[in-house]
Amino acid sequence: MRLSIRRALEAKRLADEHERLTAQLSAQFDELVRAERLATIGRLSAGIGHEFANAATPLLMNVEMLGDELARLREASGSPSRQSTAASRPKRSTSSRWSRAGCRRGSQMISMRRWQRCAPRARSFINYIAPGAVGASTSAAGFAPVPQNSGNYPFYWVAAVDVRSSHASGTIVTLGDSITDGRCSTRLPDGTIPADQYNRWTDVLAARLHALYGKRAPAVANQGIAGNRVVLPGGNGPAAVLRLQNDVLDRAGISSVIFYEGTNDITGNATPAQLIAGMQEVIDRVHAKGIPIIGATVVPRGRPAPLTGWTASMEAVKLEVNHWMHTQANFDGMIEWGALLQGPIVIGADAGLSESLWDGFNCSDYTHPNTAGYQAMGSFIDLGLFKNPSAW
Repeated sequence: MRLSIRRALEAKRLADEHERLTAQLSAQFDELVRAERLATIGRLSAGIGHEFANAATPLLMNVEMLGDELARLREASGSPSRQSTAASRPKRSTSSRWSRAGCRRGSQMISMRRWQRCAPRARSFINYIAPGAVGASTSAAGFAPVPQNSGNYPFYWVAAVDVRSSHASGTIVTLGDSITDGRCSTRLPDGTIPADQYNRWTDVLAARLHALYGKRAPAVANQGIAGNRVVLPGGNGPAAVLRLQNDVLDRAGISSVIFYEGTNDITGNATPAQLIAGMQEVIDRVHAKGIPIIGATVVPRGRPAPLTGWTASMEAVKLEVNHWMHTQANFDGMIEWGALLQGPIVIGADAGLSESLWDGFNCSDYTHPNTAGYQAMGSFIDLGLFKNPSAW
């Protein structure tokens, strides 16, 4: 009799445990389905946005050029125009890590051919390099274009370019790491890395803003450093909390900030509390200057075994930080790149589960997007986040 009771109790315990595990598995499955739907929606919206931008850009550009030509004709004939009053206004300064803004805004009348040379993703700005200690050289002797497949093509020597403009509506400063700096953005499927390409998400954003606002579009200043961290030492360059003043708050004409960092702190074994405290410091200091700051969720970085470099504990930190961004962080806007780039759940070398990049956006290292991924990221950003009527 006692044996039967014991067996019955054990059977009930096993049944209860089975029911609990089934409910847990069902909840996890529902969460995975929800996440996959978000990622699918993100990829679809990015594609739709890109197609609309492609169709609208030539029309908007021609309308702007027509307006410039009419203004020139009025001025030549002595007729009053709106631009005659604008000439007396104080000129705004904008900043850019690359000279597209100055190229586009350098004159009131610009030709179609010149605009194409100044457009992002064109081979218009050539980087040069020379061997030896030539930093003090005042000539171009010994310098040659950076060759193909030679590296990540940083912008040598130039830290920032300030452009004075009577039309610009401010400067969007992007504070980030290698994904903002554009690592892998020019890598072709066959592994070739062409020089002087402009495929970063910041370049896509700048092109979209110009297509929408024309010469009144804000500049985009890329302040990304590959390997940079928010707060922990040991990354490339000063941590974001240390370089915030010089690289962001001191930029001319700053009107808003896009802040995307954190993944390198996580691989450096930062705790959620450390990373969140560093991010909150950045938010508070930007807000103290009266500047809006837009956050972006940390993207997937899971790597399937036998690849190493990401663990289940790191995944847990990423999820907690992203949850904080959505529920507690006082950003003025959010960009959900985590869902946009999310791919399959993979089993890592530590046997833990992590989200990985979607195959179509993965630059084969499970860490950085490819050209299509950067295009999707730049196309996914809501341009309404940057509309600042007081700057117009």
